[in-house]
Amino acid sequence: MIPEVKKQSLKIKKEYPLIIFDKKGRDNLSEGRQYQMGFAFLRPYSKNRYQAITPFSTCKDYLNDIIFTHNTGVRLSAYGLTTSLIQTKAAFKSGIGFLGITILPYITKLPVGHPCRIYNDEGVKIDKNRLKDNIQNITSLLNYVEKKLNVSGQTVVYEAVNDYYLFVVPAYWLQASNLISIYSLLIRMGQFYNGDCTPTEFLETYDNNLDLRLWKEYQLMFEGLVSGNFWVMDYPQMVKDYSIIISGTTIHNLGAKNSIDSPYLKKVNSKINNPN
Repeated sequence: MIPEVKKQSLKIKKEYPLIIFDKKGRDNLSEGRQYQMGFAFLRPYSKNRYQAITPFSTCKDYLNDIIFTHNTGVRLSAYGLTTSLIQTKAAFKSGIGFLGITILPYITKLPVGHPCRIYNDEGVKIDKNRLKDNIQNITSLLNYVEKKLNVSGQTVVYEAVNDYYLFVVPAYWLQASNLISIYSLLIRMGQFYNGDCTPTEFLETYDNNLDLRLWKEYQLMFEGLVSGNFWVMDYPQMVKDYSIIISGTTIHNLGAKNSIDSPYLKKVNSKINNPN
């Protein structure tokens, strides 16, 4: 098991209503998933005010792009998004992450009666209410996993105005795309965790079609981490190969599923995987 380390304090002072500002441009993205839970990393800029450094997107692979830039200092372009060195540095200057979550509609113009239009008209409200009801259960699920992984510090979640939520993310999850990929999937799965069973039972019996296939594909990576292995992406080598044998779209797609067979996935000493 990973040795115990000094715990990070991830709590913030919430003196005012917490406001998260979105960033325009989602319609310029080529999203792999186009509806439901949206993600964006945030930068704090005043008391309880956070600005998204990318448009909120229902395709969580855009988080992989930000994590690449965060760990390498190299800009990346993929599927309509180009990362910003300045914005990324501002987002992670405290050593932890601020991740915004909300429920998003389809962005295409759809005729009345179209199944996607029905989701926009009815499903968004249902999903926002479910997320609100289960937000503490998502926190419990993440904290349970973080305890099993002996993560330094545990995720803290705050409700913001207008159905947004702020996740204060331990540094552990920010070290590689395979890690943030698992973390964001746990959040998306957790919206269906109503607390009527233990986190272990929830993960073992998860059967919601929204992410059932993806969760099964993540199992090898997740179980390896829980058993004490630790894998991250070999970012120094990826930077050397960038634009030569790999591309921004390749990096974008290196989540927990695709990275398991990637030549850039490397196992490292578990003692260094819990930054303070």
